[in-house]
Amino acid sequence: MFFLPGCSHLPYEEAPVDTQSLNLEIQNEDIFNNHFKSFLIDEKNYPPNLFPFNEWGLRELLLAQEYFNHDYKIAKKTWQSIQLNEELALLNPPSSVGIEIGRGDSNEEISKNLFGGGFNFTFETANKRLIRHELAFNESQKALITQELIFWEQRSLLIKEIINLAKNQSLIELSRKEVKLKKSILDMEFKRLKVGFISKPDYDLLSIKLSEFNNRLNLLQLDRQIILKNIANLVGVTYEKLNLIPFQLESIEEKLNIITKSFTSNEIGNMQDKAIKNNIDLRMNLSEYAIADSELKYEVAKQYPDLIFSPAYVYEFGNNVWKLGSSLILSDEDRNKLMIKKKSLDRDNKLAAVKAAQFKLINELSIAKENFLNLNQQLTLSKELIEQKEEFKKQLTKRFHKGFIDRMEYEKNLLDLIQYERNHKDAIYNLIEYGFTAETIMQYPIYSE
Repeated sequence: MFFLPGCSHLPYEEAPVDTQSLNLEIQNEDIFNNHFKSFLIDEKNYPPNLFPFNEWGLRELLLAQEYFNHDYKIAKKTWQSIQLNEELALLNPPSSVGIEIGRGDSNEEISKNLFGGGFNFTFETANKRLIRHELAFNESQKALITQELIFWEQRSLLIKEIINLAKNQSLIELSRKEVKLKKSILDMEFKRLKVGFISKPDYDLLSIKLSEFNNRLNLLQLDRQIILKNIANLVGVTYEKLNLIPFQLESIEEKLNIITKSFTSNEIGNMQDKAIKNNIDLRMNLSEYAIADSELKYEVAKQYPDLIFSPAYVYEFGNNVWKLGSSLILSDEDRNKLMIKKKSLDRDNKLAAVKAAQFKLINELSIAKENFLNLNQQLTLSKELIEQKEEFKKQLTKRFHKGFIDRMEYEKNLLDLIQYERNHKDAIYNLIEYGFTAETIMQYPIYSE
């Protein structure tokens, strides 16, 4: 009878780590597989006719990260493990079962045999079991918020790299224009050198400037490779798999720009409300306060002793004896008072941390809102300059075609005008990047579809 509980025991299952198998598994993780397709269509309502992807857009990158990112998977498993503590907390304290067997040597008793059995079980007072469950639940909620924080951090890092990639591409395009114009101008200057219109040192200086432009372009192209590798790591796929699909950076830039404008026009006044409701760091502080409160409750409950009941039966030298024992588990009163005082202080500290986090958040949002509006105003001024530049470029082109200026003067002016385009791109991305900063402070998704 005492061996029956062993029938329900779970066996140990060995799970050795095979690095070669893991490497193969990593290589087989594919953005075209059916599991990913089911995730997109069934869970994320992704249009079936758009799968498999034919281009990387903002939405596609975020969805792929949600499915493939390794930190996401670890965070989910960690939360699932901690969540089991809620079930463990509801279990009663363990009971014990015992038997005793003996034999006497007296001939005066009915029997020389002695045997019996009994068990002990604990009855917890002051709702200790429910308080333990409350504590486990609050710790589980903290683990869930930690998971959200990891999701958010990975998502933010990915969006930052997407913004960097789009900005990098726009700078590469401008640098290519500059190099092309600079090379054309240098070719014309070489002809002037041949006929003695300019000196060799002047020509060499122009050649050095062209080399500087080429070097800038090369550095931007190297940066692009680094950014793409970072994106692959953050999505959770290999660099080779990521590059199987082209990036539609113009549409990504347009999307980022539209979202930023929409946020600036419609949502900037609601930043504080959104932040108070969504900021994960603030919710983490609140969860830690809830844990401290539960720990204090548990220490208060420990002041009340638990009861142990010990029913037993003994056959004692021919006599049938029934027993019912009980005892109290007493706590150390002095220790208990100190622990209550300590946990009370811990709770006060967590409350102060909540207040400090909220104060910091409100200040950051106030500064962000002001900077956001200033950067938006700078972008408006930059647009006006771009419009003036385009008008000047039209007039310049007309003068060139009519023969009022030569090609060298025309191309030198075009080269100077590129700086206005560069300044405009800076204004666009300054606002987008600050929109990303506002999103990071609120921890509320702006850049999503």
